[in-house]
Amino acid sequence: MTQASSPAARGHYFVPAASRYSTYLSVGVFLTALGFIFRINGTPAGIWSMLVGAALILYVVTGWFGELISENLRFFRK
Repeated sequence: MTQASSPAARGHYFVPAASRYSTYLSVGVFLTALGFIFRINGTPAGIWSMLVGAALILYVVTGWFGELISENLRFFRK
């Protein structure tokens, strides 16, 4: 890639807007893993931790992809 074709040389650098979904996804993965560890050790709260973590991950996936799809639809409707 040459200097002239890089985004910095053209004066444009895209920075996406801040999103809360990355934090929610991290918490969801942590709760799922924690629940799995609790479940292996026989702690009854493990299943609930896994369910809450899985629900949080599902929320993030549907919300984040929903925003992506709506942004793309807005772009094509212009």
